[in-house]
Amino acid sequence: LGATLGARLKAVYRFGSDVARGKGAGHERLLVLVERVDRPLLDELSDAVYAAQKSGVRVRVDSADTLIRGADAFPAFALGLRQNRPLLCGQDVLAALDVNPKHLRLHVEQGLRSMQRDLIKLYLERGARPDEGSELRRNLRKLLFLLEGSLLAAGRTPPRALTFDAVVDALKDAGATDLLEVPIPKIV
Repeated sequence: LGATLGARLKAVYRFGSDVARGKGAGHERLLVLVERVDRPLLDELSDAVYAAQKSGVRVRVDSADTLIRGADAFPAFALGLRQNRPLLCGQDVLAALDVNPKHLRLHVEQGLRSMQRDLIKLYLERGARPDEGSELRRNLRKLLFLLEGSLLAAGRTPPRALTFDAVVDALKDAGATDLLEVPIPKIV
């Protein structure tokens, strides 16, 4: 990637869920940030990305500016990156990654409602899908960052150690217990 992109390469990060299993298990995930995404760049990258994917490495290509500008529109992804983004090469262009709280509540609610819809669908289709466990784990990981976003939207500081227990305790301290009383169906 470095040889292909040269000065256009801003950074390469390892990212993604540490709890991935099933189809995505064991796959390294790379976030390749470039100066600007355009067709010539994508044409140049396609062979390298194809080779990486054949060897089990998932590659996401984006521009640093687009990712930073869209952080509040995709809070679960942005908060996940902020929490865990080992830099493999380049400059840490995401060091200042932050989620603007202005519209965060709306995006967190949209993410939670979307997750609820996905979980209901997963529950109704139980036994018919081979990826149930990995899909549930993906949603739980996303839930952790959406709950962190809800704390930020409420003007609260999320816990330093981002675990479910710490986030639930912080939500209780913030008086947001109504979120915690929503029944979640058991999917087995």
